[in-house]
Amino acid sequence: MNRELVPLLPAALQSLKGQDIDALLSRATIVDVPRGVAITRDQEPMDALCLILEGRFAVSIPAPSGDLPLGEAGVGDWIGEVSLFNNTSVATTTVTALVAGRVMVMTHDDFHRLRQEAPTVAGLITRLLVTLMASRLRNSARALELMIEAGAGAARADEIPPSRARTALASLNAR
Repeated sequence: MNRELVPLLPAALQSLKGQDIDALLSRATIVDVPRGVAITRDQEPMDALCLILEGRFAVSIPAPSGDLPLGEAGVGDWIGEVSLFNNTSVATTTVTALVAGRVMVMTHDDFHRLRQEAPTVAGLITRLLVTLMASRLRNSARALELMIEAGAGAARADEIPPSRARTALASLNAR
């Protein structure tokens, strides 16, 4: 991969030098994603880690009444980290380009090779991903609280009216 793309990487990865940045770039592929194309589909095979370099992507999960939007992902956001760490190689959300975008893709196998060849780089990426997952867990807990509040009187989460769940998630995403 071309070093001209380094400025598109998050600051933490831009700080890599010499052999470390070469190791990262040699294990990754750049993919242009047209508007409307899904780069992952919930519960479908996912054997890659993706870093958004350009564009905006809708993140959703399927629901009985249609896709339930969870938010958006943009430049610097990672996609596919759960499938990397849980060894199932299955996507946990659907991620669809809202505008044309560009992503850096690294297969799980290439990430594991990177751990052997450049452990400092793989360690940095792992720390970034763990921080991301912790943040997403906090956001999910808050979204669940809002949905429970919105569905006051519902005995189970699946009894919350979808319109109230969407409204609650929209208010969380607006914050």
